[in-house]
Amino acid sequence: MNILNFLVPFLITLILTPFAIRFSHKKSFLNYPKEYSVHTKPIPFTGGVILFITFFVISLILKKDFNLLPFFISSFIVFASGLYDDFIGLSAQKKLLLQLIAVLSLSCFGILITDIRLPFVTFSNLGILSLPVTILWFMLLTNLINIADGLDGLATGIYTLTLFVIWVWLPPSSISSQILISLGLTVAFLLFNFYPAKIFLGNSGSLFLGFSLAYFSIVARQESTATFFLLIPITLLLIHVIDMLYAVYRRRKQGVSIFKGDKTHLHYLLLGKIVDHRKTVLLFYLATLILAFFLMLGLSVF
Repeated sequence: MNILNFLVPFLITLILTPFAIRFSHKKSFLNYPKEYSVHTKPIPFTGGVILFITFFVISLILKKDFNLLPFFISSFIVFASGLYDDFIGLSAQKKLLLQLIAVLSLSCFGILITDIRLPFVTFSNLGILSLPVTILWFMLLTNLINIADGLDGLATGIYTLTLFVIWVWLPPSSISSQILISLGLTVAFLLFNFYPAKIFLGNSGSLFLGFSLAYFSIVARQESTATFFLLIPITLLLIHVIDMLYAVYRRRKQGVSIFKGDKTHLHYLLLGKIVDHRKTVLLFYLATLILAFFLMLGLSVF
């Protein structure tokens, strides 16, 4: 591996983030405590701006990778929708519509799930189902990371762990270098985002990370002879998938919008039981690592 792909974004993020924190406080780019917040003081929400800009600038400088243009355009749509939501507010329906547009634009460049290979189940040619499955994949992962961004460092940490597992199994390639750059960014950012957070991802950051995780997993599948890269995110994020599905069921049963926020997501409930914010987030990290262990064990058997 080229260690510079990790070290350069790590060091740049380490240097830029404190400046972003001070600038955000000066300009009042702050997330003020709300009904469902767990923080008690205003925190900058501009972490996503650092991650988005730094990722593409470093990718262009280090890799001279102009093939990233389709990903840049599509992820910018998602990032911008989150940034607009952070500053002004945007309905969940409009965010989903913009995510759909982003995925459709990316699919025009061949970023599609064309087959699904799981233990005991194989769909070798999805045909016309390829596009709807791809849309579902992007929207699922994009919003999973966004929903998980309820506690300091939770979304950033599980994204980093999941992406690291994908990178471990990848041979040297263009996408493995891009993943390493993203890991350098998020590991450094986590130093400021972990409890007590000095800066948040914001919706712009959590949506961008979720969208990029979906993108990396699909391209990793396309660039490698291995067939299990789609299995990694869905397994490591299984707890959050169940949590999201139950939230939809719970809200439908209560007769409220499925997009209505509440404080009954699993991470909030555990925080209420465990009390310690740091321990709650670390428990989710541990659960992610355990799921990764069993996944690797299962893949070695099959």
